Amino acid sequence: MLISKLPDSQFNGNTGPAGRLNNTILYTSTNGKYYYPNHTTPYLFATNFLNKGRYVINNQPVSISERCFYFLNPGDELAINFDSKQPLKTLFILFNEDFVDSSIYSITTPANHLLDDPSVKEKVKLNIPNVPFQSGTILSHLHFLFSSNYYGQQEIDDGLFDLLTSFIKINSALSIDLQKINSVKRSTREELYKRLFIARDFMEDNATTLSLCLDDIATQACMNKFHFLANFKALYGLTPHQYIINLRLQKAYQLLKEQHYSVSRVCYTVGFESLQSFSSLFRRRFKISPSALLRK
Repeated sequence: MLISKLPDSQFNGNTGPAGRLNNTILYTSTNGKYYYPNHTTPYLFATNFLNKGRYVINNQPVSISERCFYFLNPGDELAINFDSKQPLKTLFILFNEDFVDSSIYSITTPANHLLDDPSVKEKVKLNIPNVPFQSGTILSHLHFLFSSNYYGQQEIDDGLFDLLTSFIKINSALSIDLQKINSVKRSTREELYKRLFIARDFMEDNATTLSLCLDDIATQACMNKFHFLANFKALYGLTPHQYIINLRLQKAYQLLKEQHYSVSRVCYTVGFESLQSFSSLFRRRFKISPSALLRK
């Protein structure tokens, strides 16, 4: 089922979004305020394609942009609170629980077992951490949402099976990343991961427009700056400073490819203060000088 309008904000019953039987897609545009009260969810995929949507997930406020998505477990709690005057494009996918469990079983069970007995003998539950996932390539698996104005339930289910196949790999990779964070408790690792993700999101929003220092970024993560520095490097393999430099170089590469600006203007536009330093870092990163790329 494909729905293009968010439910009435006053509605809160078992037949609402969280209680639908079939896999359901809500792809909606909103302007202004929207509120949906706290409720338990089925398996739920949530992201925003335009601007940041504000939510409360398991009693914690979160912002979701096109850079990330959340995937909630059955029984998780969600409230929606869009208070921005900016327009939003929001995607929710509400999964039938049996569909997810059976899909996970067929995806993760060895092929020889499925050949011996094709019937689903047991349910395999996803173990999804309560953290933001980087969108990355998974959004390409949602192209079916925009390729047609009509979808039958079978087309939707086929597309969502592909989405689950991709998500299993992403969820497994995230489990490995969480182990890089130095903490015994899983809940602590997940909380640190969320804070590091928020800080990285802040850097991506502001790397080319603000002069960011470690204190500023650690404040966004609500962490001691040295604790933040150690955990950020352990998780992402770079210091925050190195990460910002990479963001600026990537932006510079895009601007030079467009050929609208000189090398010096691009240098200062993306946040570098020294043209010589910029050129050296750019050549080291892309194996070509900024001026050569501009000519090319």
